Amino acid sequence: MKKIIPLLKSKVFLMLLLLLCLSYSVWWQIPNLAIRGDGFVYLIERVRNGYWRIPEVFGHVELGSLLLTRTITPIFKTNISLYWTAELVVIFAINVLTFTAVYIISRKLVVAFAAALIQAVSFFGNWDMYAGGIYAYFTDRVPNMLFMIPGLLFLHLYLDKKKRKYFILSAIFYFLGVFIWHWSLFFTGFFFCYPIFWLLFTKITRKNLIKYIPVSIYYLAVSVFVTYLQNVTQAGLNPRWTFRYFLMHPEVFHYWAMTIRQLVYVSEYAPIFKGFAEPFRYINTPLHYIISPQNAIEITSKVVLGYIIASIVIFIKLPKFRALLFTLIVAILSNFFMNVYVGQYHVATQSGSNRYLYIPAFYLSIFWALFLWAFCWMKKSWLNLVGVLLLGVYFGLNYWLIYQNFQWIMERHIPTNAVWAKAVEVGEKSPTGTLIIIPYFETGPYEAEFLNDQIGKGRVTFISDDTVDLIKAIPHSNNIINIEYDKFCRCVVEEGVKSKSDLLKSIKL
Repeated sequence: MKKIIPLLKSKVFLMLLLLLCLSYSVWWQIPNLAIRGDGFVYLIERVRNGYWRIPEVFGHVELGSLLLTRTITPIFKTNISLYWTAELVVIFAINVLTFTAVYIISRKLVVAFAAALIQAVSFFGNWDMYAGGIYAYFTDRVPNMLFMIPGLLFLHLYLDKKKRKYFILSAIFYFLGVFIWHWSLFFTGFFFCYPIFWLLFTKITRKNLIKYIPVSIYYLAVSVFVTYLQNVTQAGLNPRWTFRYFLMHPEVFHYWAMTIRQLVYVSEYAPIFKGFAEPFRYINTPLHYIISPQNAIEITSKVVLGYIIASIVIFIKLPKFRALLFTLIVAILSNFFMNVYVGQYHVATQSGSNRYLYIPAFYLSIFWALFLWAFCWMKKSWLNLVGVLLLGVYFGLNYWLIYQNFQWIMERHIPTNAVWAKAVEVGEKSPTGTLIIIPYFETGPYEAEFLNDQIGKGRVTFISDDTVDLIKAIPHSNNIINIEYDKFCRCVVEEGVKSKSDLLKSIKL
């Protein structure tokens, strides 16, 4: 107890506690979300069993999602709040890992707090991933951060301390992160470049070449190996064009402009103020402005200039972190470049938050924390307060954006949760042979299939009221219950169906 009390009073603990409190104040509504539509995709037994063919499954992009959902689904069953609560716990763990990594790298508590807070509350990098309603985004691309951040930290410690044990730990974390969650391939640029830039900004000797170059090659080799496995088992995931054709035709793909456009999207705070300046022109005006690609185009030159100036400040003021600075720059731009090449993210038309901005937003949190350190917190002066105010404004803007989006999506999620609770209740108490019809607008076919996996089990059958299978199922059911959401009373209505013929006549598919 004597050792615990001083720890609880330490600045590190208090900063971590403040960080988690601020993060919770932004994301506290996550456990109240519903899972909708194809957000159930990896939670459904048919889908998991379809992918789970050993050894081919180890080359699938979905491997991490399949392993995770095979673990949590038997535990959480139909309690959707538990699935989202698990996500919130992972988010907090990422916050702590980011704080820890940056604290050890920078040895500055305020820099670690700034980086972790910037990462934790980023609307543009996190909203689509954390709270967009598609749980598959989380299972696909978020838990891998629990491997990649420690891998990044131990790589830095190896470069700094020259102890082999740190490289071994980094290599293990990196392999597990990339092999299990293939979306971690987007970290390749950072892990490959960091030892090279470290070498360039230290003394280049034969000993250093032997020490650092093989490290870079290891990370690249792991990524190439996993990419090969992925191509063997999922040939259809590659874009229709070759990389050579992509590079040779910038007039077709506009990859330079689209790369910069993503940098603007993830930094698009100016249009928010533009919206506040015209509060009566649109409903939720700032939200309107940030989903307009045209507004992003208009501020591109200013955003690029801002990043150039910030990079110069970091380069001059923090000479010990030049390798990290250049690694971050290359990693961010290479991520954006690969997003254009893969072609799944339609950059020209998709402004605002996007799951493809998640990893770049993590990099940028470290970048901007370094800038605040270099510009505001190097020495005690009035600039210290400026840095705190900038961080406060950033938090406030992201808090407002996330709050507004929660308000908007809850209009759909609250009815869905009400219908879901009623469907679970009815399904658990209904006799064998019961057909339970759930409404498409609030739920749907994926929801029905998941309920059949968890509750139905051949005893009762859930079915969405928009599917043609409903017509086939009605004549063979002993008992039919129709669940609907009444928008006028904002309540769920459960009705027993007496006439199968009348029900069949009323169905419009």
